[in-house]
Amino acid sequence: TTYVSKMYRGKSRAMLGIEGTYNAKLYSLFKNTYQYVGKERQHAWQYAVFAAHEFVFGKIGLPLQLGVYLNRENGGQPIYQKLGLSYHFYHVKNEEQGNHFVKDIYFTTQLKTHFATADFAEFGLGILF
Repeated sequence: TTYVSKMYRGKSRAMLGIEGTYNAKLYSLFKNTYQYVGKERQHAWQYAVFAAHEFVFGKIGLPLQLGVYLNRENGGQPIYQKLGLSYHFYHVKNEEQGNHFVKDIYFTTQLKTHFATADFAEFGLGILF
């Protein structure tokens, strides 16, 4: 995932970005149904653009994300949502940011859903420059 973000009011972060996800379920589906023979792994990648917002309370963040797939190899919903929890263990305050290369480092966990149907949980490490 790559995104640009803007912190405002010192407690909220707005984000726009792109992401690529390898979906092992799609790979298995394509392999078992003989779709895209020889190119199953290539077609199991999903690409999307998204808008997100994170409410930040001290070191804890609550990110909410809405994304739209750029490719849908097997149909399905064109939109997904993510709801998560982040822990910002290294954060440089706005007035000090000009002197630091790394502005924020955090752990995150998110649940990806398609409307009311959960798809998977993800865990990540984020670094903001």
